[in-house]
Amino acid sequence: AILAARSFREMLMLHRLFAALLVAVLAALAGCTGMPDGVEPVEGFEVERYLGRWYEIDLAGPPELTMAGELRFDPGEDTIFPAVAIDTAGAIGVVYGRTSDLLHPVVGIAGRIPGDPEGTMSYGRTVVAGETSPADGDDLQRWGDYFDCVVDPVDGRTFWAVGEIQTPDGWTTEIVSFRVGVAADLNRDGRVDGADLGMLLKQFGGPGSADLNGDGRVDGVDLGLFLVDW
Repeated sequence: AILAARSFREMLMLHRLFAALLVAVLAALAGCTGMPDGVEPVEGFEVERYLGRWYEIDLAGPPELTMAGELRFDPGEDTIFPAVAIDTAGAIGVVYGRTSDLLHPVVGIAGRIPGDPEGTMSYGRTVVAGETSPADGDDLQRWGDYFDCVVDPVDGRTFWAVGEIQTPDGWTTEIVSFRVGVAADLNRDGRVDGADLGMLLKQFGGPGSADLNGDGRVDGVDLGLFLVDW
């Protein structure tokens, strides 16, 4: 595969290296107006094989691949330009582009927490939707340069992500923030314990961050959801 430098993002946390990259020939040539000299098109190209991938590599000794996974969601969709980061609790956040023949390019995020099944990432969600797509003959033939993901140096838990979408007036760079964790970890310390239960009981009967089902009220349903994550 041919990889563009802007298709590779990495982050080093202690002795753990996390990397995300786009494994695709066609997407790597997104900024070109034609096939470069000396480059032959891939034969038997299977688009479902060429998606965003992420890797964790242990650098405590000789480099060793700890786990890897694909950003694979709905059939027929491509995930492109992934960028990955890890917070101080060991949670991984990733931002990526997502598109298909039926979907204008969007900015999406996903994540995983320690203890999730190896090599898996959450299903992901769209945070910014594109309004249009590049078309033959227009002035917007290039898309997707600006994607990155970093961790807030103040709290060590908030992910800040940058992505790009297209509007009828041109490209826009979008900035979003998010956290990755268990919903019942109300104080975001990486554990679900008595401190979180105390927060839930204090909010019981009214609104608050312990409203896990999003119905506007902290009640027995939320307590049940909380205990699932205990």
